[in-house]
Amino acid sequence: AGAGSLSLTTTCAWTATANVPWISVTSPSGSGDATIAFLVAVNTGAARSGVITVGSATATITQAPCTYALNPTSLGVEASAGAGSVSLTTGCAWTATADVPWITVTSPSGTGNATIAFAVAVNNGLARSGTISVGSAAATITQAAAPLTATYSGTASGTHNFDVSGALSLGPGSYTMTFNRPGTIYVRGVAGGGG
Repeated sequence: AGAGSLSLTTTCAWTATANVPWISVTSPSGSGDATIAFLVAVNTGAARSGVITVGSATATITQAPCTYALNPTSLGVEASAGAGSVSLTTGCAWTATADVPWITVTSPSGTGNATIAFAVAVNNGLARSGTISVGSAAATITQAAAPLTATYSGTASGTHNFDVSGALSLGPGSYTMTFNRPGTIYVRGVAGGGG
């Protein structure tokens, strides 16, 4: 949104009109030479143009499109619930949305440059990603997988968080195991010193 002006040269009375609703002529009539002031509304879409007319004279007003840029365009977060933000650069009004339910945009709208805050829910499964969008700009949020946990019962019972090698050692016996997320489990049996 903004203001502009045109210089008019005439010896006559005059009336200035605009042919589009987003241009408002703020000094619409007079007599003799004058400066014709006008206002333009915010452009939330593509480039556009309109015409101001005084008698047989015309002036074309062209307005640039809104542009949006997010930084960073990709961001990683932990599996635990938490918060983050991305920076928005624009001169326009904006609305930010997320395409997945586990991302909540906590500052969803505004005007001009801004920091867009968001919250993520805890991830109890595999790694996942979602997108925050503002106009044509997008930032991808990738959330790490939940740590692999096994709950087991049988000869022994308990809950075990796997170490970095993915190893879980149990004594001899029969076990029922439940894992907190999908994945491929490899089992190795050891007997008589072999494996």
